[in-house]
Amino acid sequence: MSVSDVDVTKFVPQAPVPREELEKKLNSYIESLKDEDLKKLVTYLINKFHDKYVIHPAAVRNHHNFASGLLYHSLCMADLAEQVCKLYTKLNRDWVIAGALIHDLGKTIELSGPIATKYTIEGNLVGHISIMVAEIRMACKELKIEGEKLTLLEHMIASHHSKPEFGSPVPPLTREALALAMIDDFDAKMNIVDKAVENADLGSFTEKIFALDGRAYYVPSYEKKNRE
Repeated sequence: MSVSDVDVTKFVPQAPVPREELEKKLNSYIESLKDEDLKKLVTYLINKFHDKYVIHPAAVRNHHNFASGLLYHSLCMADLAEQVCKLYTKLNRDWVIAGALIHDLGKTIELSGPIATKYTIEGNLVGHISIMVAEIRMACKELKIEGEKLTLLEHMIASHHSKPEFGSPVPPLTREALALAMIDDFDAKMNIVDKAVENADLGSFTEKIFALDGRAYYVPSYEKKNRE
């Protein structure tokens, strides 16, 4: 066995679910899309970035910053989206699920990978949101998808950070875009808090969390059950 045969991602923190299970769920979500244009586009984009999508972290340090974190985060969002769409039935489920699956695909270009993760030149100068909007436009041209569908999906990706100071050039202006942005924010923040709580003692406060306005979170005694 040569060095090139070794899966180096096995030597860094991993997603809490095996990659094989994550990929199986990913394929299931893609197959569940009923809109044929949307299904074709999501399939095309995920196939294009697949090898990096399944091993990349979702961030350098804040949330889901572990191998396969990008895929795990996207699927957690899809799981949330599934339940949200059952409750708020006027939401178009296909669009919210599709947005969850591809919203952060640009991070396969923005970030260097799961080992000693850092921002690439493209990541620093362009950012994953702008990268992904451009990728969607190129993919739609290749697949001959035009009109409102292209614009709506571009908008969902462009607005999923909600505000300019968080990297979005426009705010969410459709129901599906708003749902996607809120689901993304919720999943990211819960992962950040979970990580901080795991590193704190019971009956004490976490370290101040910069990404959450510098707040420290209390760890109650019932958290013991989650550690056993």
